[in-house]
Amino acid sequence: MARANRFPWEFEGETVVVETPEQTRLEFRIAPWGARFAAALIDRLIIAGAFLVLGFVFLMLLTVTDVRTRDTGAWFVAAIIVTWFLVSTLYFVVAEIRGEGLTPGKRRLHLRTVMGTGHGLTAGASIVRNLARLVDEIPLFWLVPALTTGNRRIGDMLAGTFVVMESREPAKARRKPWIEAIGASWREVQDRRFAFTAAHAQNLHPDDLNLIEYLDQRLGRMPAKARRKALGEIAARYVERLGMHDQREAVAGDAERFLQELGLFLRARYEDAPV
Repeated sequence: MARANRFPWEFEGETVVVETPEQTRLEFRIAPWGARFAAALIDRLIIAGAFLVLGFVFLMLLTVTDVRTRDTGAWFVAAIIVTWFLVSTLYFVVAEIRGEGLTPGKRRLHLRTVMGTGHGLTAGASIVRNLARLVDEIPLFWLVPALTTGNRRIGDMLAGTFVVMESREPAKARRKPWIEAIGASWREVQDRRFAFTAAHAQNLHPDDLNLIEYLDQRLGRMPAKARRKALGEIAARYVERLGMHDQREAVAGDAERFLQELGLFLRARYEDAPV
């Protein structure tokens, strides 16, 4: 018997496949419209609370200073509008940048914003997608994510982002970045299995660090076999790019370890002291 048609906001399980700069295909499960709406509602409640506190402080200042003119009402309304815009925009931008694609609402609903290239959310993309809320929050456009492929709002289309489902494992179990499982830094890795040199570093870029640091989160929902295959394909791309043909067999034997060491090597190059 054919299944009954569902409303757009009831669809679940939609996936998107992106190709990384290493030409490796990664698959994400798109966040359902209902989950995005609920996450946005939580964030808006937090913003409303902060706004009420600021409004109360502003009123107290007016009372203390006893500023009363014919234009006080107009200035008050203007201040409310400007403050609401700044608070709501900065809240999302700061939360997404600090939370690596997460806001409190998204964290509660196990959602994350990622780039369409498979990388983690960049600061520029976060600013673009959140400035676009000026349009997205017009009631006519509220249903855009429910009616578009990938459940994307206008801000997502402009910034090149997707909101995806992430692993529901306890935050405690995944608080340490996966590349740090072998050491807190490149210098602290006791038994390095792969040799990276200054010549290799010339063929690496900051985007590579972004990609590798987030791999565990992106592949976390995959079955173990599919995850190993994806890591193997990504590692093989780096072997070719870096010309590490003499280490190809060792990399194939432990692609995850190779990527972890490469991630720490990249972090040392771009964030810590030069290696």
